[in-house]
Amino acid sequence: MHRLDATHYPVAAWKNGGGSTRQVVIHPAGADLETFDYRISLANVASDGPFSFFSGVDRTLALVTGERDGDGLELDFAGSATHHSLTPQSAPLVFAGELAVVSRLTGGPVLDFNVMTRRTRRRHRVSELRLTEALTLAHGADTFLLLAAGDACTANDGLRCETLARLDALSLAEPGVLTLTPHGPCRLFRVEILPAGV
Repeated sequence: MHRLDATHYPVAAWKNGGGSTRQVVIHPAGADLETFDYRISLANVASDGPFSFFSGVDRTLALVTGERDGDGLELDFAGSATHHSLTPQSAPLVFAGELAVVSRLTGGPVLDFNVMTRRTRRRHRVSELRLTEALTLAHGADTFLLLAAGDACTANDGLRCETLARLDALSLAEPGVLTLTPHGPCRLFRVEILPAGV
């Protein structure tokens, strides 16, 4: 169990230069935007515009509440009639990284949570947990990460306790059981990274 401190996430420009991102984790270590197997990040979206192009990559996008001022994102997928309204209450949105997507802010800037896997090597699942009381959560042997998108919570694996402040993450690479105790209404994103084809 390893806590990732949000104040230490490295900040970099988007691939298309349209904004900035805070990198939570990238694998393998030292990989860049063309060579990662998986990447998890937080992005500040301050203006309308196109998403970066990621060939061969599957993406999941969700909005984090409370840090920015906006209400959500309107997403248009070029070449089709597909349109999505993404708000902090929406389920995480899954789409292919090579699709041409243009976003429009509704109400001001937002902070998004982004998970990407190179589909020939890995795949991922993202789900959301909203806690008002303690929860016992079992996790498997695949890479597993929790990101605190709301009030803080404490994670206990029976050997250690870690307190996650807002936007901190918890990384686990071995199977086990966690007890999560919220300090207030707590929203967490749960990420599982699995081998491709499994």
